[in-house]
Amino acid sequence: MASAPTGWAGRHGAGIVAPATAGRPDILALAVGSDHGAASDPRDRYTGRPTLREGDHGADVVALQNALNIIFGHEAPTDDPNRIDPDGGYEPRTTARVASLQRYASPWFGRIPDDGICGPNTWRKIGYILTGMNRTV
Repeated sequence: MASAPTGWAGRHGAGIVAPATAGRPDILALAVGSDHGAASDPRDRYTGRPTLREGDHGADVVALQNALNIIFGHEAPTDDPNRIDPDGGYEPRTTARVASLQRYASPWFGRIPDDGICGPNTWRKIGYILTGMNRTV
C-alpha cells in the first residue's frame, strides 16, 4: 500500500495544515522592522509593548505620544496647544492624555480604568482605535 502524500510540516493526508515555522524568524516582524513581533490581528499590533508611566523615556514613549496625537487629531506639527511633542519623555501632559484616552469610549473600544499609566489594556485600546481609524504609528 502506498503511503499518503506528505504535506506541510510533514503531516500526512488531507486536512488543514500549517507550514513548519519552528525556529524561523517572524518574517512580517522583520519586514516592518518591529522588535515587538507581529500580531495576527492588526488590532493587537501593540501587544507586548512595555508598561509606561510618568518619568519613562525612549522610543516606546515616542510611539505612544504619536498614537495619542493621531487618536485625538493633533498630529500636524503646528502651534496646536493640545498636541503632545513626541520627544520621548513621559511627562505630566502625556500622563493626562493617556488618562483621557482611557476614559474615552470610542466606537472600537470602551472605557478602561484611568490611571494615566500605559499598560497592556491601554496599548490594546490604542491598537483597536488606530485599526478602526485605518492608521498606524
